[in-house]
Formats: sequence, C-alpha cells, structure tokens
Amino acid sequence: MVVLVTEYGRSAADTRSPEAQTVGSGELFAYVNGRVIHGRWDRPDVAKPATLVDDAGQPVLLSPGQTTRSSCRARAASPRCSGPSNGLLDRAGASLD
Repeated sequence: MVVLVTEYGRSAADTRSPEAQTVGSGELFAYVNGRVIHGRWDRPDVAKPATLVDDAGQPVLLSPGQTTRSSCRARAASPRCSGPSNGLLDRAGASLD
C-alpha cells in the first residue's frame, strides 16, 4: 500500500465532495515487505505518473503485483485517510487507472 499525503479541493463531478489533488508533491508512506518507507511523491503533470522516493532520495520500489493507493489530507489536525481506492499503481508507481 502507498499512502500519498495530499491537499484536497472540490470535485468537478460534485462540488460537495472533496477530491485529492494528485498533481504536485507531498509526503508518502509506502508499506513494502512488512516495513514502512517514508519519503516524497512528485507528479508535475496529470499526464505523467508520480515518482516516489525515500528520504534518502532513492526510488521506492514496490512489490510485484498490484499496489493499493490511499490519500490522506495534508495538515489535518487528525489525519484522515481515504480507504483503499481503485488507484492501483504499478511497481514503479505509475497509475494503472
């Protein structure tokens, strides 16, 4: 599982619903092989996949197979994460949606 800490805006589909802003950058937590990797994600353009790097700047390598992506609100007093989404990532962090 990969958790992206993101800002939220209003959904274009329903302005009463929040929508994670996945273009930009932020903190990440990757749960791989029984351990937590802390780092950053960066996605400068909606047409490009996010890059995931650990705190040392090394690429975060995901386990083979599908990885579930979740998003958490940035700067929340009590972070709230969305549940597992259909936001599947490939091993290099590219969206499979």
